[in-house]
Amino acid sequence: MTIGDKTITEGDNGTAIVTYTINLNTVSGKPVTVDYSTQDGTATAGKDYIATNGKITFALGETTKTITVQVLGDAIDEFDETFFLNLTNPENATITKNQAVTTILDNDVPPVMIIGDKTITEGHNGTQILNFTVSLNTASSKAISVKYTTANGTATAGSDYTATNGILNFAAGETTKTIAVQIIGDRLDEQNENFFVNLSEAINANIIDTQAIATILDDDESPTLQVQAVPGELWPPNHKMVEIQVNKQVSDDFDANPTVRLISITSNEPDNGLGDGDTAGDIEIRPNGKIFLRAERSGNGNGRVYTLTYSATDSAGNVTYSTTQVKVPKNKS
Repeated sequence: MTIGDKTITEGDNGTAIVTYTINLNTVSGKPVTVDYSTQDGTATAGKDYIATNGKITFALGETTKTITVQVLGDAIDEFDETFFLNLTNPENATITKNQAVTTILDNDVPPVMIIGDKTITEGHNGTQILNFTVSLNTASSKAISVKYTTANGTATAGSDYTATNGILNFAAGETTKTIAVQIIGDRLDEQNENFFVNLSEAINANIIDTQAIATILDDDESPTLQVQAVPGELWPPNHKMVEIQVNKQVSDDFDANPTVRLISITSNEPDNGLGDGDTAGDIEIRPNGKIFLRAERSGNGNGRVYTLTYSATDSAGNVTYSTTQVKVPKNKS
């Protein structure tokens, strides 16, 4: 008595039938019986095939009998698997091959791997964790791995986030894993920034989205500054120097006392404009910080405008600018 090995393609669902033939090498004048039973190899009864057992009886003159086993289909990518059909307790025959090896050929495609984009608000100090989810569209019976690494976009590793790289490992059956990246908070008023997490060299999976874009939303503000020159108009244009007071209002979310500085004073007319009396030194900043402007303008112009520009800088280095004007009109309004 002998039994042959079998190979079958699994299928994606339902069941497939594998049929085994038991042969006698010659006709017998006696009834021949043998017990049979399935046995797990790398395949598992109930998951990959349906276990069965029983007794086969050859009637007088019969030389072949068959046994059928149901193989269960699925859509899980896995290695080819095996189970066994064993023959035992023969009567009126001897067994020369008592075990059939059954190979189930997997026909499922590897899972698809994706990584999603993320957005986070930066924060003013310390660090916070931004988690990226790497997902498989279906479970696999195989261990899956993929390499990951961060890369600068407009954000810079070391100042905006902490660079990282490594290998992500999915155990059999797992469909999600996370990659954690540290985001570094600061108080600098800046544009929203981004960096990337790149996936590569996946094993037992296909990557269809190789890059996640991480957007860091800035939540910092520069100081607010308002300046107002008093007087705002010089009249009459008598060529005299007039002291200008500048009222300043400044505020900041984190710094109670931002530094306010005079950056420049400019004029839309030269010191010796045509018809202004030919006096020079129209803008004066004295050692005590007081500002004096000359009350004169070109007789041929449309009026003179002095522009005073100030800056406000907070302790984080954020800077804002504001201007105020002093006018010497052509004619008294």
